[in-house]
Amino acid sequence: MHYVTRKAFIALLAALAGLSALAWLQPYLFTTYSGGQYAGIHSFLEFLSIIVSFSLFNIVWLSRDGLEGSLGQSLIIVGIAFFAVGTIDLLHTLTYQGMADFLGPGSMIKSIFFCLYARFLSAAAVTVMLLWPSSLTVDNHKLANIALAAAFSSIGLALTLNYFSPLYLQFENWSVLKIALEYTLILLCIANLGLLHARRSVLKNRVAAKIASFLVFSICSQAAFTFYDNDFTPFSLLGHIYKFISFIFLYQAVYLSGVFNHFYNLSEMAKMSAELLKESISLKPIMEIQAKKLKKIIPKAERIAFYSTGKDSNHFLPSYQWGKYGEIFPHSEGIYIKNFQALFGTKVTVHDHPIDLLISQPGSEYSHQLAPLFKEAKQILYMPLSVEGHFYGFIIIYLFRKSSKFDEDDLEKAELFQTFAALAIAQVSHQELINKLSYEDAMTGLPNRRCFFEELEKTVYDFGRYKTPFTVIYLDMNNLKFINDTFGHEAGDEALLTIAINLRKITRQSDLPARLGGDEFAILYPHMDYKTAQTKISELKLLFSSLQLKLIDKPFSLAVGGACYPDEAADVDTLLSLADDRMYKHKREIKSLAERTAG
Repeated sequence: MHYVTRKAFIALLAALAGLSALAWLQPYLFTTYSGGQYAGIHSFLEFLSIIVSFSLFNIVWLSRDGLEGSLGQSLIIVGIAFFAVGTIDLLHTLTYQGMADFLGPGSMIKSIFFCLYARFLSAAAVTVMLLWPSSLTVDNHKLANIALAAAFSSIGLALTLNYFSPLYLQFENWSVLKIALEYTLILLCIANLGLLHARRSVLKNRVAAKIASFLVFSICSQAAFTFYDNDFTPFSLLGHIYKFISFIFLYQAVYLSGVFNHFYNLSEMAKMSAELLKESISLKPIMEIQAKKLKKIIPKAERIAFYSTGKDSNHFLPSYQWGKYGEIFPHSEGIYIKNFQALFGTKVTVHDHPIDLLISQPGSEYSHQLAPLFKEAKQILYMPLSVEGHFYGFIIIYLFRKSSKFDEDDLEKAELFQTFAALAIAQVSHQELINKLSYEDAMTGLPNRRCFFEELEKTVYDFGRYKTPFTVIYLDMNNLKFINDTFGHEAGDEALLTIAINLRKITRQSDLPARLGGDEFAILYPHMDYKTAQTKISELKLLFSSLQLKLIDKPFSLAVGGACYPDEAADVDTLLSLADDRMYKHKREIKSLAERTAG
């Protein structure tokens, strides 16, 4: 049985049980209070319902900016409609027989008219809510103002009809019409149940279940009002109790399931964003903050794993892991799943029996360590991290206990979290790219001039603490202008890329090769003394004496010069000047040798 149907059926059984019990106990209950006492009981129950109506209106009115989509807009209509319902119920209470003459002499006819009017209005509001088309979008402020104007018009119409309507008849004629209207209300509520069944796919189960319970208790409330001849019988009392219960269910549907959860989730996301702003722009601390928030909003999670995109669309690198089975996923190892996006999709999704997902396609390939994890998991909640079509990775939340299941609230929280998390990770990726570009030469991919001199500054600082010598070597390409002018810029670009490739080959991870600009390059060798530097300079002169251009089958060379700190220079300026002078000396030697060879 579907969740909503089950909840509605339970509500119906409870309401029918109350009606049956009252039918059996009525002879005994009727003697417990008098007609005069009933006015006070009636007022108490009605004021409870009025408070719920105005509270419902208040929460919707204050939160109307945040209610999004067709459900949010239909909640605005219901909430504001209940401002009119509450007002008219107040008129019903004040004009009830036995009350003080607040609005003129009270009468049963006047009071019953306001009661029926309010019930039809509440049923009509729910009908509009269920029929509200998902394709229709209206500005929330405009919609709220229109609904408020309609609510005031309904109140004005109620006051007018009360005095001029042909319903104002003798009581014996009114009673027949009253019962007919009660049955009409019951039919309208039953029709709303049919609409709810048809629209349940576009509503959250919890919201739909609360609305179904509201309709069931509304039906039984109206039924109770048809079971008596005297307005002071226990059936009238039960009808008002059921009416109050029905309002509580609708309040829960709008507030607890619609408004409260939405703003609680937004509040948590805002807190997470505030924490992220305090952190440096790097992926690990941001994912740790996001995982901490996920644990809070989805406490049933038993494992959380963040993965970022790897070398292709089917390879992923672990960025953060928490929970069970972490030992089988070393942080240095990535995972592979063939046809990943085809299997997992592009939306937040709950997958039952995830091992079936891995083996669902013939010839599917995946990392071996995933099989035992997916086999143990009873459910996974998959969240892709994508912004504007760019896929940055994904998050998977695992459940391993049979008794634990992801519900609609978890899915809603995950969808909201996904938006914030994806934007934060995209921002980090963009910032890292910007930082990378600011320190990287666009042509060769080598560190640029800014990066080189910042690292040189750090190396000088380290020397002051540890007294470790270092060496700077300058390299300058010979005849780049000639190559560009003679063979074109493609040949010149090939020459620069060839230099970059060779510089990467001959340098260690601790060394820093860089392009300073144009045809000028440099290498920073930390922890290199004078003797080692002389050997290295000789090696570089030999290596760069003749490099081949494939595009034009033409060789070219580089001039090399370097100096060691502090053996050859007392300060950095002297060091750089000495390296530069030696590089130009080597350049002149190459040019002189070329001229002698040509002569």
